[in-house]
Formats: sequence, C-alpha cells, structure tokens
Amino acid sequence: FSMDVEIERKKIVYNYRIDLIKVIALFLVVLYHSSFLYDNIGVKTLSLCSVCVPLFFIVNGYLCITPPIQENTNYLIKLKKVLILIVVWSFILVSSIMLIKEEDLTIPIIVKRMVNNDLGYCNWIWFMNTLFILYIFKPVLQIALNYPKIYWSFIAIVFTFVIVFPTLSFISTEILNSVYDISFITRNINPFYGWQAFSLFYFGLGVVLNLHSKIKIKYLFVVLLLSFVSSCVINSFVRKDLDIVWINYNTIWTTALAFSLCFIILKIGKVNSLIQKLIHIIGRNTLGGYLLEAIILSLFRKYEITCHSFYSFILCVVIVFGLSVSISFLFSKTPSVRYLFKV
Repeated sequence: FSMDVEIERKKIVYNYRIDLIKVIALFLVVLYHSSFLYDNIGVKTLSLCSVCVPLFFIVNGYLCITPPIQENTNYLIKLKKVLILIVVWSFILVSSIMLIKEEDLTIPIIVKRMVNNDLGYCNWIWFMNTLFILYIFKPVLQIALNYPKIYWSFIAIVFTFVIVFPTLSFISTEILNSVYDISFITRNINPFYGWQAFSLFYFGLGVVLNLHSKIKIKYLFVVLLLSFVSSCVINSFVRKDLDIVWINYNTIWTTALAFSLCFIILKIGKVNSLIQKLIHIIGRNTLGGYLLEAIILSLFRKYEITCHSFYSFILCVVIVFGLSVSISFLFSKTPSVRYLFKV
C-alpha cells in the first residue's frame, strides 16, 4: 500500500489548529524580537521562544502534502510569488527603517542594503529566503514520500547533520567550555551548512506529522515538559552575550519541544466559533504580521521605549503583536496590495 495513495486521499484542511500553531509562533517571534525592551527577560522565556521559527517551518511542511494534480500547476507559480515577495518586502523594510532612522533615501543605498541583507534593515527576510529554498526541495520530498525507506533515510541524515552535530558542538563549547569543538563537522563537511538548513529538517518533520498521527498524546506531554525543562537548565549555562533563541533552533531539545507542541495542538477539540474565527484571521495574517512587527519595533528603538517590569513588557509585546496583525489584516483586504500578505 503506497504512500502516494494516502496523499491523494488526504485532503489538507486549513483548520483552526494549523492557524493556532501559526498564531503561537508569531507571538513568540514578537516576544523574541521585543527582548531589547526588557533587560531581565529570563532564560525560561527565551527557551520557549526558541520554538517560534521551527513551528513556522513545521506548519509549512505539514501543508506541503497537497493533491499531486494541483501540485504540478502550482509549484512554479509559488516559487515566482515567493521570489517577488522577497524583493518587494526587502524594499519596503529597508525604505521604512531608513525613514525611521532619518537616513537619506537613495536607490543605490537601498539596493545595497537589500542585497547585503543588512542587519537591522531587512535581515528578517532570511525566513523568506529559506522558504524559497524549501519550495525548491518540495517536489523532491513529495517524490521521496512514495518510497518510505528513502524518505526516512533522508530525514535521518538531515537530522544528524543539522540537529545532532550542532547540539553536540553546542554542549561541548558553550556548556562544558571544552577546547574540543566538533563544529568542523557541522561546517567543513556538512552538505547542508550555510542556509539555515535546520529549516529543511523541520519542514520534513511537518510532513511526518501530517502522515503519522498515532503517537499517544500522554507521552507527548512528558516529552514537552522534559524538553522545556532541559532547554531551561542547559541555557542557564550559556553566556549572556549569546542569542539563546537563535543558537537553539538546531538543538535536540528544541526539536522535541516544537514537535510535541505541534502534535498536542493538532489534537485539540472544537472551540467556540468566535474564537475559531479570531484564530483563523490572525493565522491568515502571520506573514504580514511577522514583517510589519520589524517596522513597529524600529519605532520603539528610535524613541528608546523600555519596560521596567515583566508585565509591562508582555503588554508591549501584545500591543506590537496586535498592531502588526491588525495592519496586515487591513492591507490584506486592499485589492492593490493584498497579494503581499500571503504566500
């Protein structure tokens, strides 16, 4: 009984659970990007934020399994659209942030910042760049699904290079302060190194999550708890000058935390129709929200807004989250620009 038959029968339903994962991911992204507002944000909060990007890639992988007939016609169109979005949003981000910083707007400088993906101007576009590469891999993954042994072997290889080796390197250098760094394995002889390849693993994990849903949920609550506690304990030893969220994307504990969280959310039952509608609206505006929050937070930086308590910090995060999603929603209803707010 081949997998391709299963795929044809399994129609993707864009239910509120998928949107809920995207909502949680976006909120954690805003929380992470807003960390400059509050000095004492804490290891536990940052450890939780480390699942934000993995959740987005898992969802993209989960939604990757589409009927093969439609896939042939949509593939190149999707690639073209993502490429256009990368260029247009890079221009919007660079121009907007240069205006906020009161810098001279000239086309050569704007283009230079776009091409260099300058930090603080359009570095948020890395997610779109990576998504574009993942869509190139997408047909290969779908063909491999017809041969389960090949697919699982591929996932195992990627997992080893982009999760296991970086985790061992992380522990040896950042936790044990060892002079024996195995990072050469993850760089010099790693075929996936150089483009945030952890995203490929999470993308593939999303496909697995779609096709295999027989794991007992009670075990996943244990995995969720243990992975979060492990993340908090390990990250408490990390140097304060390091970006805890970013360096945790390709660790085993973040993988376990992201996977178990997604699986548990997908098992949630029905909710109130109004709540479901709200989740759906926010879920449909996560792309715009992700990119617009960068502009809003640039304004916060310009006016040196800071928070003096954790509660005021969370309030600021909620405000940024609400504004970015609301603006995205309004623009997504405007015919001339709505294509910029969805992939």
